Amino acid sequence: MRPAALARFALAGALACLLSACWASDQPLVTDKDASEAAVVGSYHGDKGGDSEPLDLDIVATGTASYAMTNDKDERIPVRFMALKGDWYLMQFEAGSDEEGGKGGYLYEPVKLVGGDLHFYAPDCADVPGKFKGLTREEEIVPTCKFTRLDGLKAMALAYVAKVERGKVETDPNVLKRVKR
Repeated sequence: MRPAALARFALAGALACLLSACWASDQPLVTDKDASEAAVVGSYHGDKGGDSEPLDLDIVATGTASYAMTNDKDERIPVRFMALKGDWYLMQFEAGSDEEGGKGGYLYEPVKLVGGDLHFYAPDCADVPGKFKGLTREEEIVPTCKFTRLDGLKAMALAYVAKVERGKVETDPNVLKRVKR
């Protein structure tokens, strides 16, 4: 694996561990047409605790509604946000490449902006039962919701947000706190 690809893969792996994403697609579903501007530009710190290392990163604008997560080694992961409702967004980020050079696809997380902080929710594929357009539920090592259509992904994300707001989700979000550097 090329050094740059390794760095990208490592950053994607750190984010995946932080975010525990299980909603995925092979192609980007949130495109320029669907992406939203979000008040996310800044520096963040995530203290995962336990055996996990803390995560420090910056989110920088790369366009009107496109962003990148970067670390102190200038490793970058492109991200996009799509407005769902209120302070809720659906974040899409590239998963990186695997060691054989295959494309890793895209992962998705519901995110709530709270103050300046980002609250990432890591839904399990089984958290929202039912059928959604373009959804295939894969039962591999980690159950994954694989999407081919944005409308199905958005509908599932909104259903998940409604469960969070009703107090029907027991897991706490992973929080990236905005910091000054």
